[in-house]
Amino acid sequence: MRKLLSIGAATAIAICAASTASHATTVTSTWTGTVRAGDDTGGYFGGSLPAGTAFTLTSTFTTPPGHYSSFGPGDRIIGGGTATLTINGDDYTFNQTPDSYRLNQYGSIQMFLGDVSGTFLSFSFYALNPPSSILNSISEDCYADTYCSGTFEIVDGGHFSGAVLDAEHLTVSATATTPIPAALPLLMSALGGLGFAGWRKRRVAA
Repeated sequence: MRKLLSIGAATAIAICAASTASHATTVTSTWTGTVRAGDDTGGYFGGSLPAGTAFTLTSTFTTPPGHYSSFGPGDRIIGGGTATLTINGDDYTFNQTPDSYRLNQYGSIQMFLGDVSGTFLSFSFYALNPPSSILNSISEDCYADTYCSGTFEIVDGGHFSGAVLDAEHLTVSATATTPIPAALPLLMSALGGLGFAGWRKRRVAA
C-alpha cells in the first residue's frame, strides 16, 4: 500500500508540474475627455453630440483569450478586448474584431476595435510620462492637445453615429492572476481515494 501511495503521489506531482497554469492578465483602461465633433443621428447617445460633451471610455483586454506579445518596439495584446463608451448617460459597447491594445515605439498607447468599413473604435494617447509597458499601471494627463484623440463609428443598418474624441486623462490598471490547474481537483480526489483505501485495508487486517 505504501508503494501504491508513493506511486500516486509521484504521479500527482508529475501531472501538476505538467499542467501548471499560465498567468491570466487583465488590462483595464479608463479614458476621459470631451467630444470634438460628432453626429448621433443613430440615437445611441441621446441624438446629439455637440462639441464639448463629456465622455468616458472604459476598455478591458484580457489574456487569455487575447495574446500578449513583447516582440518588437513596445508590447501589445491582440484579441480579448472590449470597450464601453459612455456619453450623455448612454452606453455603447464595442466588441468588434480585430481588436488590439498596444504601446508603440514612441510611447503612445493605441487601441483599435473593429473594421473601418463598419462599426469601429480607434484611439491613441500620449501621456506626460509615457509608460514602458502596457502592463504598467498609470494615471496620466494628456501630453498636449491633439496628442490624445480618437474616433468611432457605429453603423447598424440605416442608423449611423460617429464622433472625434479628445481624451484629457488616462488611467490604466493591470492585474495578473494564476488560475488553479484544471487537473488539480481531480488529483486531490484521487489521492484522497488512495488514502481511504489504505485506511480500509489496515482496518480489515486488524
